[in-house]
Amino acid sequence: MSIDVGGGSTEITLLRNGEREKSQSFKLGYLRSLHGQQTEKEWTRFSSWVEKYAAQIQPRHAIGTGGNINKMHKICGERTREPMTVEQFGTKIDELAACSPKRLVEDLRLKPDRADVILPASEIC
Repeated sequence: MSIDVGGGSTEITLLRNGEREKSQSFKLGYLRSLHGQQTEKEWTRFSSWVEKYAAQIQPRHAIGTGGNINKMHKICGERTREPMTVEQFGTKIDELAACSPKRLVEDLRLKPDRADVILPASEIC
């Protein structure tokens, strides 16, 4: 499963033996989240689609892409191309959610524009 999180949308692609089986774009992005422009209807459509097709294809791994997801990987202390568990990712989201954007900039050396959007982007995954 490939999850590409952008500012305005998220693209999910399910692969089998390296070939694309299913792909869908959803109006769920970190800027939409930040500005309160994501709807419950779109989240439901997203969840239903993933449940339906993931059950059919049964992906063994999920690969998140995009600047915010790459930054989360680095913040978690993982080396390039090293996998991260869902639990590690969730724990780091919880830790960052307890921080102010100012602290994210000062302690983690995030750029201010990244500190504002990293959590909304990460929560999509």
